Amino acid sequence: MELRGLLSRAEGRDMPLGEIVESIPHRGHVLMIVLFSFPMSLPISPPFLGGVFGMVLTFLAFYLVIGRKPWMPHYLHHKPVSYRVLEKTIEKLSWAMRYLEILLKPRLLFMTKDERLWRMHGAFLLFMSVILALPIPMPAPFTNSVAALPIFLTSLGMLERDGRMIVVGYFSTLLCIGYYLALILLGREAFEYVWHFFGW
Repeated sequence: MELRGLLSRAEGRDMPLGEIVESIPHRGHVLMIVLFSFPMSLPISPPFLGGVFGMVLTFLAFYLVIGRKPWMPHYLHHKPVSYRVLEKTIEKLSWAMRYLEILLKPRLLFMTKDERLWRMHGAFLLFMSVILALPIPMPAPFTNSVAALPIFLTSLGMLERDGRMIVVGYFSTLLCIGYYLALILLGREAFEYVWHFFGW
């Protein structure tokens, strides 16, 4: 997997976000979106990374839409990602991919071959990345996960040319919408009650 080369390049040191993005030119846009959305899509995701990774994903998705090499502002380009976070993310993603590759295969290829649809997918990723990057006024469990999951599934489908997975990614947005609506209507206390009830 191309991402494993990052660990060798890092040599145990923290890596700036810009260096991570620039180190994978082949399929870089989509592969980087898979990398940065994966830790956010896990049930227990680091809350402090949601805003930063959300901004990175926003820039990557924007340049995916316009079909140009990603560029990031100085602040994000030089922001370091700790080697421990990078190593754990790549190890978990590699483990997950071993199982996901059983499900993933090229199908509904028109969804990845058509340039207009490709840009539409990019626009969808851009929209969801902005949602992920927005600060949530009342923090609650899974706020990062439900926004990042559609990004991860859709970009994974684009990477593996699996149109069915892209469709799943689109439909997983319903989970995000439902969660945020419930959060607005029920409030954070209801989610915290469920969280503690199950001992999480």
